[in-house]
Amino acid sequence: MGFLKKVIENLLLFTIIVLMLGALVSGVEYKYNSPYAYGIKNPLSPLLGTVENQTPQKMPLTKFIFTRTYEYLKFSVDVFKNQTGTTKIIRGQNEVIEIHISSPSEMFYHVVGVSAGDAILNTLLLLTLTMILVFVIGLSWGLRAGYKGGWWDKTLRATAPLFSAIPGWFWGIFLMWVLWWKLSVVPLSYIDYIHQVEANGHVTPLTYLYAMTIPVLTLTFVNTAVYAYNVRTLVVKELDQDYFMVDLLKGLPDRRVMKKALRTVLPSFLTFTSYNFLNLMINGMAVEVMFNVPGIGATFAGGVAIMIQRLNGELIFFSALVMALFYFINSTIMEGIYLRLDPRVRHDV
Repeated sequence: MGFLKKVIENLLLFTIIVLMLGALVSGVEYKYNSPYAYGIKNPLSPLLGTVENQTPQKMPLTKFIFTRTYEYLKFSVDVFKNQTGTTKIIRGQNEVIEIHISSPSEMFYHVVGVSAGDAILNTLLLLTLTMILVFVIGLSWGLRAGYKGGWWDKTLRATAPLFSAIPGWFWGIFLMWVLWWKLSVVPLSYIDYIHQVEANGHVTPLTYLYAMTIPVLTLTFVNTAVYAYNVRTLVVKELDQDYFMVDLLKGLPDRRVMKKALRTVLPSFLTFTSYNFLNLMINGMAVEVMFNVPGIGATFAGGVAIMIQRLNGELIFFSALVMALFYFINSTIMEGIYLRLDPRVRHDV
């Protein structure tokens, strides 16, 4: 029952966020695009007939927000449909113009270079590989630093502020210089390498993993030390409790004490992991653009680019919608595990 309540709460929060995103993106689009779409004559008006040459009335902002939010949601659904566009013929005074109106899936592929489904899979692959490395390395490092101290703790306390202060793109450039420029052991551009392998041979799952090397290592460098430091802080705080002092006085093996420490800090640790996921996604968007990974970051970049003198609100909304959906799923899973592991928040205990 507690888990169902959390799911409903997260769904309500997700709905509110989606509506806020629609209002914010459409508000910016209204201001940015209105001079061409609603306020003045169409830039192509000399080529159009008398009807198209008329200046349309500017739509009220409130109506525009509701209309565009609906269109954003419809686009986010239709982008997964394999539809073809339509061709509109405009007859001017001296010539005929054919304008191709792309379908949502065609427009997405033209901007990002892959389908919407593939873009989401690319981002999921990047985040999943990074989370596995950060979780394994950060958890092990943080537990040892918090329990044993020594050089594990000294190294972590020295590196965590450093990695926290340096922006993620710096590590991307550093790894680019070392692994691609100096050693030439990994590809630089994800999509270019995939296309190269497709042209010369057979693409396997290892091909995608190999092409993701620098993006994954970049995000791992950015997050591991900070992640481990938070685990270390939780462990140190927990070890101050009386029941751990009793275990130490009993002479219990380190392995058993560390296992108990992990079990007691795990609920708080999962909460931190859930919120850290959003930060990982934001850094991942910049990394995708840097290394030409056609994912949600590339989608957002295409949405904010100036294309045909207008801001692409559909792509911006779609990127934010997918990010919010990722976070909703991650948060719901983590909260479900939290309810299972921590008896203090369960009503049946």
